[in-house]
Amino acid sequence: MDLNDDLRTEILKAYDIEYSAMSEDGYSDQEIYDTLGRPEDAAKRARQQYCPKQSDLQKGSLFSYISSTLSDAWSHIKTSSREDKTDERFRTARLTPITIPGDYEKLVIAGGKRPVTIYIRSEEELMYELYSADNAVIPTMKVDHSGNTVTLTPRGCPAVLTLTVPSQVRNITITTGGTVTCSKLQTETLILERCKTTTYIDDCRFNILEAEMTSADTVMKQTRWDKFRLEARSGDVYIRNCSGNVNVTAKSGDIRIEDHFGDQCSTATGSGDISMKDLYTDVLQVSANSGDLSFHGGKTPSIMAMSTSCGDIACIFPDTNYTAEVYCKKDEFHNFSGLPVTKVGKRSYEVGSGTASVALTTKNGDITLK
Repeated sequence: MDLNDDLRTEILKAYDIEYSAMSEDGYSDQEIYDTLGRPEDAAKRARQQYCPKQSDLQKGSLFSYISSTLSDAWSHIKTSSREDKTDERFRTARLTPITIPGDYEKLVIAGGKRPVTIYIRSEEELMYELYSADNAVIPTMKVDHSGNTVTLTPRGCPAVLTLTVPSQVRNITITTGGTVTCSKLQTETLILERCKTTTYIDDCRFNILEAEMTSADTVMKQTRWDKFRLEARSGDVYIRNCSGNVNVTAKSGDIRIEDHFGDQCSTATGSGDISMKDLYTDVLQVSANSGDLSFHGGKTPSIMAMSTSCGDIACIFPDTNYTAEVYCKKDEFHNFSGLPVTKVGKRSYEVGSGTASVALTTKNGDITLK
């Protein structure tokens, strides 16, 4: 098999990943084809638009380039399509007002383990639309009001709930076995408890955001918060163009953070890769038991620590004003930074003499600095 055949195979592999993700989200085949194109057409277009000349990269580097670049391109297309569909959903929903006597500031959406797909955003009134996801049972909504708390319990699942929330609601808690989409939602505190499928958060504002994911992906875009904590048993986490402090831990799954601003960022996964691109933070902590770690561009943190028991570490810093302590096996440290290297131990090195403090550690893998 020549390089062109290998390229085509790798592109179609990336296409299959995006196709599967959209299919799991409930898109029909035609909707997927409308977004990504047919496999062969998408492969041809992607080869022409996103892949560099073969002479620009070695074969291995080229495949790595394809994997990351096509994933970024199609993820952007897919996410944009989801945003359009969410806006269309709220424009066409037949919303029914919920009249609540007295004041309230806390809203609980009690979907439990039931497969309730939820769409929620801020508007002037508390209104909802609830319909069956499979046309088997007509769902109903139970509304309870106690003190300053309103609890909504959908019954007759699987169901789809579209909900608008007024500004007086300051705290929202959601439990569901279905997908959650938060769009243009503004509230002081959002808590997602034991969510089992994918959560999308786009163009939202929170003071505190807490999420517990059991087996689901989390996608966040254009959202601001002061404090964010996410715990995931399994599933990938993707954060792009957001701002605020980050604390993400996962037992299994990849973590990607791009175009992010915040004072502190802490990420950890038991098994999975962690990548940081165009990150602007003062303190960065990244760890994995098994997985590759990468940092590319943005701002060199004042304090930075990356460690993995089994995996590679690759860092491309925007400047050379740092001192890096590097720990890895012999002959597995690759320095392309242009900074001087001092060997300070059998498996440890010191790079540069700048003000930022960087620590990079892997027990089994390569470390590359650029």
